[in-house]
Amino acid sequence: MPLRLSTELMYATVSEDKPFAEWYVTQFMPAHVPEFAYAISEEGKREMVLQGRRYAERFGIRDVPSQYHFITLMWKVGPNFFEFPGFRETLMDPKLTGPEKINRLYETPGEQAVEAIMHADDRYWYPYMLTVRRP
Repeated sequence: MPLRLSTELMYATVSEDKPFAEWYVTQFMPAHVPEFAYAISEEGKREMVLQGRRYAERFGIRDVPSQYHFITLMWKVGPNFFEFPGFRETLMDPKLTGPEKINRLYETPGEQAVEAIMHADDRYWYPYMLTVRRP
């Protein structure tokens, strides 16, 4: 009989920060966001992924699949996508679970996503930079 692992068991192996960042950077990123996978240092990517995870947790997103979707939206839409209409309301809704929030984020109207993309602010990958004024 072949060994079968439940989804929960598979994600349990990456539930801690270090294995999560390692998995996301080495396995998930090259396959799903390759445009960023090779443009940033290995250490930088790991730090950015963990910062994305902190943001996800602030919005009540605690399950691993929802967290990696959230981080992927940070890469694809912008690291501050959660500040924009459509995204913000979904993430602030306390009645929604992590997976429900992610599903709704993907349903955000295109014009709202374009607004977030056009005003992406890379300083959000490093929150300490948010206190630094732009020239």
